Amino acid sequence: MTDWIEPDEALLSVRRYWADRSERQGFSEIAEAYRSGKSDKSLQQEARAYRAGQAASAERIKALEEALEKANEPQWFYDDRAADEAQSFLSAEEAVDYAVFSALNPPPEGTSILEINTSRPCPSVWAVVKVFTDEEREARDDGEEYIVTLCATKAEAEALLEEADQ
Repeated sequence: MTDWIEPDEALLSVRRYWADRSERQGFSEIAEAYRSGKSDKSLQQEARAYRAGQAASAERIKALEEALEKANEPQWFYDDRAADEAQSFLSAEEAVDYAVFSALNPPPEGTSILEINTSRPCPSVWAVVKVFTDEEREARDDGEEYIVTLCATKAEAEALLEEADQ
């Protein structure tokens, strides 16, 4: 790798800044070194170190954002009709599965909305569930009892339900 790179607008701007500053302070030789590009190597090294620091900071910020996002994810999901949180699941899909196949008043055939609560103070997950009739299951020929679409808000789930009913 060579230490020399073609000067870009940023480097030219830095040259002018340091040349003008050196000139004002009475260092005309140093000012000329900046204007002529003789000091570019040190400026480029400084710029590389700055960019490396910026990149490291950006990576650290990204890691912190990912950790924060993970920390804010619910750890447990449960059907809001469950008797207690002991019937918790690792995913919203498992909670929907429980709701569809449980004795807790499972959703009827057709399309309906279920609220899936979370164990942390995170918003509920809203599930639009289409439970197939026997005829629909036979026609689908895939053995699925139902399909589910998870939504972030109740309004989104209701809009999806309206689409399904049309």
